[in-house]
Amino acid sequence: MMPAMEDQDRKLLYGNFEMLVLAALAGDSMHGYRLRQELMDKSRQGIQVSFGRLYPLLAALQRRGYVKGAPETSGKARFRIVYSLTPRGRARQALLIRKWTRFQADVNLLVADSR
Repeated sequence: MMPAMEDQDRKLLYGNFEMLVLAALAGDSMHGYRLRQELMDKSRQGIQVSFGRLYPLLAALQRRGYVKGAPETSGKARFRIVYSLTPRGRARQALLIRKWTRFQADVNLLVADSR
């Protein structure tokens, strides 16, 4: 069983959740369950993602035109939506990563000065 995320960790995650989801979708189109697994696996289970946070974000990203959802039926008539980045979503992802990179560099400078 994974330890519960602390409140500060949770705040940091949700403040950057949009960027993480867009980055994951930049590599490949995927349905919500696989997207959740991808985020958790690539972070070595360090990022815990609930469906209660993921699906509302995907819906918001669709409304803003960053993500496109396409219905898919797989084996035994199981319906699911496969999400992919739109060109607008790729531009948003690039912007958020540039901002994150700048922020990370600034934080690293501050942390280095505190040692």
